[in-house]
Amino acid sequence: MVKVYEINGVTPVVHPSAYVHPSAVLIGDCIVGPRCYIGPLASMRGDFGRLILEEGANLQDTCVMHGFPGDDTVVEVDGHVGHGAVLHGCRIKRNAMVGMNAVVMDQAVVGEDSHFGPGAEERHASHDVGRGLQQHGREPGIGDRRVRGRLRGRDDDARSPGVRDPPQGSARRTQARKD
Repeated sequence: MVKVYEINGVTPVVHPSAYVHPSAVLIGDCIVGPRCYIGPLASMRGDFGRLILEEGANLQDTCVMHGFPGDDTVVEVDGHVGHGAVLHGCRIKRNAMVGMNAVVMDQAVVGEDSHFGPGAEERHASHDVGRGLQQHGREPGIGDRRVRGRLRGRDDDARSPGVRDPPQGSARRTQARKD
């Protein structure tokens, strides 16, 4: 049974072809379109602004989606939101991918067909994230540190705090097991 809760007289609406995991929680002004997927422990809290998942969008495990007063928070058609990501008052355009544990804040836009890397943050609506990536003349790749650094407002050689070198001595441990 899907957990939906009314708030301020508004109850979430879920299309019959959508899948909502039983541990996910939908509160208030939420619209879940056809063929959508909402994973375990995801939270859509529509108490400030409307939350919309358009057709084929997915909100994976432990994601949080919350609104900004007076604005819709939208994941457009076939948009993908990775595990643990936070969307707050933003728009994820058609076929865009938001990486795991990324944070997309108020009025920011992740552009169509773009990739917003794991652990990246966009806190200002100063630009369309997808356009910013395309201006650099290449498609971002999954795990691309340079893209994540640029999205965080750093230069091309910057490392995201979420990207770490392997633990010291890990190669020795691996080698020792082979002996």
